Amino acid sequence: LGANSGEINSTGKLASITVNGSLFGGDGDFSGRVSSVLDMGAVNVKGNILGGDGTDSGQFDSKAKLASVTLSGSLSGGAGEYSGRFFSDLDMGAVMIKGNIIGGASHNTGSLASNQKIGNVTIGGSIIAADGFGSGSVFSLTSIGNVNISGDLKGGAGQQSGLIYAPNSLGAITIGASVIGGDGA
Repeated sequence: LGANSGEINSTGKLASITVNGSLFGGDGDFSGRVSSVLDMGAVNVKGNILGGDGTDSGQFDSKAKLASVTLSGSLSGGAGEYSGRFFSDLDMGAVMIKGNIIGGASHNTGSLASNQKIGNVTIGGSIIAADGFGSGSVFSLTSIGNVNISGDLKGGAGQQSGLIYAPNSLGAITIGASVIGGDGA
């Protein structure tokens, strides 16, 4: 069903990428996806990112560092696990999303995640979680810089949804509107 369709995949470094429109995941796993085995440079998407039904669809995935992210629209998870997501195994630089982060129906959808540190995070809209575990989240296994959300931070039905998490250090957090819990068990 279209696995790895609409995919850009570098088995080395990816210098940078600009998408003048949007990135849409599809029904196939790894569809509508940009990935690199080594460092990924600056990412600039001028539209929206929407995860699909496929696992890892509508996703940017670096197995090393991700230099920075600028998204002019919104980041939305889909039905597929890990869809609508930015991920890096090593450090992720500053992230600017001018719209919203919207979680999806499955695990870790509509999310920013790194196994190392994440730089400063700016969200022009809100983080709105959904049914998926960890949906609508900003998650690092080490540290996150300052986080500025202009709108709400809203949890959903999924456990750990609408979560900002870093075990070692978390910079200053600014929420422009409200923090709203969800009904996750």
